[in-house]
Amino acid sequence: MQPMAITSRRAATIARGEAKDARRIAALQQPAADAAIRIQAGAYTAHTALLCSELLTMQESAAFRRTPTGEERYTSIVNAFCGLATAEIVRLGL
Repeated sequence: MQPMAITSRRAATIARGEAKDARRIAALQQPAADAAIRIQAGAYTAHTALLCSELLTMQESAAFRRTPTGEERYTSIVNAFCGLATAEIVRLGL
C-alpha cells in the first residue's frame, strides 16, 4: 500500500483540526490560569497589607511617644487602613 500524499487540502484540514485542539486545550487551561492569578494577587495583597500594617503600627507607637494626646487618632488611622486592607482581601475572595 502506498503512503497517502498530503495534498494542500488535506494539510488545511489537519491545520484546522490542530487549531481546534489548541483552542480546546486553552479553554481547559484557562480556569487554572485564572485561579493561579487570583492566588498570586491575594498573596501579594495580604503580604502588602501585613507589611503596611506593621509599618503603620510602628509609626503609631512613635507618634504616641511624641504626642500621647493623639493616641485615639493614631489608632483610628491604623484601624481604618486595616479595615480597608481586610475588605480588599475579602473582595479578592481569600
